[in-house]
Amino acid sequence: FNTSYLTLMDLAPTLLELAGATYPQDSSVAPLPGASMLAVLRGHASEVHGSDYVTTLSHRGSAFLRQGDWKIVANEAPFDERKFELFDLATDPGEITNLAETQPERLKEMIALWRLQREALGIVLPEDL
Repeated sequence: FNTSYLTLMDLAPTLLELAGATYPQDSSVAPLPGASMLAVLRGHASEVHGSDYVTTLSHRGSAFLRQGDWKIVANEAPFDERKFELFDLATDPGEITNLAETQPERLKEMIALWRLQREALGIVLPEDL
């Protein structure tokens, strides 16, 4: 039984590794996001992702970013960074207690990371148009 964090995005890299497939060396195909779970499944590792791993998603006016045990979430459309809530998943896995007001520096760090990830992933928001 393993409770370490993984995402659905880890499934394809796992299957590719199982199949022995590799990406073309000419960079014509970008590697899929995520990481192989094979080492964990075989008992050679205890986690798929380290605490610095970042997951970012934006869809239909909602967005979240998770890094380690920290997560920011904005579920109220239209999207607005000022609506991000902050959660410590280690102590609050149900995301009940918003720590945005009591942890303003952590929130600020997470929003800065969101902005970097948003740009790197090509997430376009209405205000960008």
